[in-house]
Amino acid sequence: MFDTVVLNGNIVYPGRNISCGNIGISKGKIEAITGPEVELQGMHVIDAAGKYIFPGIIEPHSHLGIGAGEEDLSTETSSAAIGGVTTVLFFLRQNTPYDEAYREIKSMGESKAYIDFSFHIVLITEEHLSSIPRYINDFGITSFKLYLTYRGEDAKTTAFGGIPIQFDTISDGYLLESFGKLSDYPKAVAIVHAEDIDIVHRAKKKLMSEGRTDLEAWALSRPVIAEVEGVRRVLTFAKETGCKVNILHITSGQALQEAVEFRKKYNKVFIEACHPYLVLNEEDATSRKYKLRPPLRTKKDNERLWEAVKVEDINTVGSDHVPRKMAAKAGDIWSPAAGAPGTPYLFPIMLSEGYHKRQIPVTSIANTLSLNPAKLYGLYPQKGDISVGFDADLVIVDLDREYILKASDINQYSDYILYEDLKVKGYPELTIIRGKVVAQDGKVVGNSGWGRFVKR
Repeated sequence: MFDTVVLNGNIVYPGRNISCGNIGISKGKIEAITGPEVELQGMHVIDAAGKYIFPGIIEPHSHLGIGAGEEDLSTETSSAAIGGVTTVLFFLRQNTPYDEAYREIKSMGESKAYIDFSFHIVLITEEHLSSIPRYINDFGITSFKLYLTYRGEDAKTTAFGGIPIQFDTISDGYLLESFGKLSDYPKAVAIVHAEDIDIVHRAKKKLMSEGRTDLEAWALSRPVIAEVEGVRRVLTFAKETGCKVNILHITSGQALQEAVEFRKKYNKVFIEACHPYLVLNEEDATSRKYKLRPPLRTKKDNERLWEAVKVEDINTVGSDHVPRKMAAKAGDIWSPAAGAPGTPYLFPIMLSEGYHKRQIPVTSIANTLSLNPAKLYGLYPQKGDISVGFDADLVIVDLDREYILKASDINQYSDYILYEDLKVKGYPELTIIRGKVVAQDGKVVGNSGWGRFVKR
């Protein structure tokens, strides 16, 4: 007798095949996978006939905590569960040692979160560099973010709770040394925001002198060449040091091509896209709601990125989820406030725009949203696949269900979404995390504090 059985569903195996079958779950783990002809008994029975069973979706790019601090760990993870996300990776970012923040935020998460979680660490001080071995071996964190943009007047950001912080410029020397230290650990990966900030500063200064304060000026200040040059530099440093690197939120076909070509001579290169850059473009940027960093590009860039998702040149897709009120983006266009909420829409967007509109196989989507991030970020073999012994993180999907996205339908910190009134096809019906149903039919049914920190 299993704790839970999921019966008669079309099981989506990432990168492999789809097979109708049953899944037996006990103690939070998948204990059996059988054909539909094998009768499984469970204390809790879920009939998935006609539906598709995906491995739990992994959100690899989120900024939980910069909205409402501790409360983000509740609102943003519950809304994530509705969208089929079972694990979220978000950033620890501060200009002091991470020991206290790690302990406190981990404890907050395990008392508030509805889904499982882990951290990326942002490297910005000398102490951070010297602590990399401890972060990996003691904290169980294997991914480290660096920003090419943290220089000069932009050597500032917000820490957990939205607290403003400043620090010294992150130089090329710091970047190179960081890569060198991370290369000593095979499971470690540098994850990088690659925009050349010197190009941005020059363009911004010129636009400001012209009195420009419009959204187009924001986009013009961060041209494609800044991304291309940033990607080139990051990849050169990675190859020089032997570091594994993931280029985050690639936005343009040109920058993508740089990374794809470079990977032919250096295979430790990974590429992430975020769904706003797949779906939205400069023609959609009609208000400051669409102020993103990097900015939205062209329709041609949208389709080039989709092509790369289809052939799996892009390894992972995330959201760059930023819990932020619209009022924070309505002020000075040159203020740092940018970004948008996105995690609840990651999976529905990929199903609707990827599977239905562009015929990307659901097995490939499962690869991109589950297996690939699990392997890249050290969550595998605990998460990322449907296999005996793995955590029972599953999402049951009706691929034909149509749903209109509205900000009012999901409780999260932000008071807007980028996709208001967008009709999607394919939507999660049931989200299971370690054997427990956490979300069902667009409602949260699990408990705050069910989520657990995942040590990698």
